Amino acid sequence: MCHILPDSNEARRLGMVMLEMSNTRSDTVETATARPTPLRRLPAPRRLWAPCGGQPKAVGTGVRRGEPLAIDVVGFPAPVDGTIVGTEHRTVLGGPQTVTVALDAQPHESAEVSAPTSAESVRQTLARLPADRAAGVERLQAAGVSADRWTSPDLLGQLRQMLQRPIDAVVCSALDLDPVLPLQRTLATAYAMDVAAGVGALVRLSGASQGLIAVAEDTPAAGVAALRSASAAASVRLFPLPDEYPRAHPSLLVRQTLRRRLPPDQSPTEAGVVLLDAAAALAIGRCFLFDEPMISVPLGVYDGRHGRAHLLQVPVGTSLADVLPAADVAGGASELRAGHFLRELPVPADAIVAASEVTIFAAEPEHSPEPAACLRCGFCVDACPARIHPAGLLEACQQQDPELADHFGIRSCIDCGICSYVCPSRLPLLSSIRLLRRNEDPPTLLA
Repeated sequence: MCHILPDSNEARRLGMVMLEMSNTRSDTVETATARPTPLRRLPAPRRLWAPCGGQPKAVGTGVRRGEPLAIDVVGFPAPVDGTIVGTEHRTVLGGPQTVTVALDAQPHESAEVSAPTSAESVRQTLARLPADRAAGVERLQAAGVSADRWTSPDLLGQLRQMLQRPIDAVVCSALDLDPVLPLQRTLATAYAMDVAAGVGALVRLSGASQGLIAVAEDTPAAGVAALRSASAAASVRLFPLPDEYPRAHPSLLVRQTLRRRLPPDQSPTEAGVVLLDAAAALAIGRCFLFDEPMISVPLGVYDGRHGRAHLLQVPVGTSLADVLPAADVAGGASELRAGHFLRELPVPADAIVAASEVTIFAAEPEHSPEPAACLRCGFCVDACPARIHPAGLLEACQQQDPELADHFGIRSCIDCGICSYVCPSRLPLLSSIRLLRRNEDPPTLLA
C-alpha cells in the first residue's frame, strides 16, 4: 500500500484514500520486500543512445565497454562494446533532453557477475582511499558515476561543492517512494556491503563526522542483519524511519535525520550534507571496490494493470521502449510516469535510461474529470508535508501574482503532488505551482 506522511488532523488523515493502483499489492511485491534478490539483468538492445556530454567520437568508431564516448570530456563511458553510428537528442527518464551517441551494440555480449563483497574488502578499500579528495571525485566522474533525481539531486554537483565547503554528514536513503516498488530497499539489503562502502567512501572524501543510511522500519530481519554488518564495516550507522511518501525527499529527510532546514531549491551541501540514495551509493561503492564504471543502472517498473513490480538492471542508454516488454507492459497502451505516480511526470516510451529517475509507474490511461470550484475545505493544506497553502498558490497563479505566491509558501513546495491527489474538486494544484515556478525564472537573453 502506498503510504503518505501522516496528517496532524487525524480525521482528515483517515479521510484520505490511498492510490487505487496500490490497493492490490501483489504477491510478487511482498516477496521482493520480504526476501530481496539481485535485480534481473536486461541484455543490451541492438541500439542504445548513451549520453555523451561533449564532442563525440567520429561515426564508425568502435568503442569498448567502459571506454569514453567523447573526445573532450570524461565521465561518459560506453555501456557496451559497439560502433558509433550517429548522435541524437533524446529525453532521459524524468529529465530533459540531452545529446546522446547512437551506439550499435555488438551481439551476444554477456554481463559479468562479480562475487559478493566482504567486510574486509570494504575496510581495506576505505583505508586506501586517496588523501587528495579532488582525486577521489575525479575518479568517480571518470567512471561515469552520477545521479540527478529527487532522491539524489545533482550528485556530481554535490561532490564538487563538498570540496569547497565544510561537510559534516553523509545521508543515504534506502527508502522507497512507494513500497509497492521496493527498489532502494532491495539494493540496500541485497548489496549491503557495496552500498555501505559507497557511503563510507563519501564520509572519508568529504571529511564528514558521520554517515547515515536511512532504512525502512519494517525492513525484514535478514536485510537488517546484512545492513548492520555492512554499516559496521564502513563505520556508518543505520537510521530507521517509517517508509512513507514523500519522506525520501531531501528537505524532509535532512530534517528527519539531522534536524536541519533545507529549502527545496537548495543543494543539500548548503546544509552541510551530501545526500544520495542507495542506487547512487551502490555505484560509488562499486567504483572504489572494483574500478567498475557506471554503465548500467537499476530500474524499477510497476505495472499498475496487473499489480506487479519488476526490478531490473539496465544498460545506460537503453530506450524505455526496449525495457517495457521485459516488464510485460504495453508502452502505447499505458500511461507512464517517472519517480512517483503522484508527481505527474509523464515520460515518452522512447526516453532513455540514464542517471535520472529510476522508478517508472505504468497505469491505465485515465481521463481527468473537469475541475469544480474550490470548496475551501483545507484538505490540501492539511495533507501538505511542507505545510504550505496549495489552493492559495492556485489563486496566485491565476492572478499572476508572485508576491502572493511567496505569501502562500511556493519556495517551500517539494513538488510531491499530494495536494492535487486529495483535492475533492480535482483542481490542478501541482501544475499551477509548476507554472508559477517557470514564470519565476528570469528571461533568457538572446545574443
